[in-house]
Amino acid sequence: MSGPPPPYGAPWYPNIGNNPNINRGPPPPPVEEDPVFVLPQGVFFVGGPPPLPVAVPIVTPRPTAPTPPPPPVWLVGAAPPPTPPNPPPPFAAPGWIWQSPPTFPGAPPPHPVPALPNNGLHFGPVPGDQEDPTVYHGGHFNGVTQIQPDSCTIIMLLKNNIPPWLTVMEALDVEIFSVDSHFTVNRLIKSLRNNGDCDGWAVTECVEVGSGYWAKGQTFVSGTAQAGDTLTQVGWSKKRNRKGEMPLHIWLHRV
Repeated sequence: MSGPPPPYGAPWYPNIGNNPNINRGPPPPPVEEDPVFVLPQGVFFVGGPPPLPVAVPIVTPRPTAPTPPPPPVWLVGAAPPPTPPNPPPPFAAPGWIWQSPPTFPGAPPPHPVPALPNNGLHFGPVPGDQEDPTVYHGGHFNGVTQIQPDSCTIIMLLKNNIPPWLTVMEALDVEIFSVDSHFTVNRLIKSLRNNGDCDGWAVTECVEVGSGYWAKGQTFVSGTAQAGDTLTQVGWSKKRNRKGEMPLHIWLHRV
């Protein structure tokens, strides 16, 4: 529209042809539709297309055996899909959800269940004499429960060549043992002798009196009646070397 507006109340006729906001270019190209998929010659669907997903409420079920997947659908004339892996074993109530423990990628395989040797009929030949008193005699077997002693005595063995009660302020070599409190003194001497010959050997208790001085206690000679008593019977019980109790030091020597 050009010129001043018409008087008040008169009609106003706009000149649309002179509107600069009108696009006077060519019209846009038509919208292209999606191309129709056409199967190659000799290829067709078997079993029909897979069903469309249906929205269902989310419910957390109890662990059950998984349902088998639907039969695969592939194109005849094309390469068949790879064989799916074996499904997990069926549901088993005790222990695991499945009959066997689950496996995880990269994790080590589970340990097998311990089995008794020879179906539990025997446990090998009769073992020989114990060579090392610190090694369990006869060996360990899977599935065999070991019963340990009901009390043990902590013993400190003084390993110097000179009797401790004849030394003053001398550094002493000490080896600490945990021994069955029901051992006899003879058995203790044999163990300290590494199961060797014990004739003429004995152990003597050493009492620390302070300031680097030691006093000689009772001596037990191997093979004597006194050495046939247990450690508890001679006063070397599980209380020794424990908190608030008397220490126990012994010296192994020849007589």
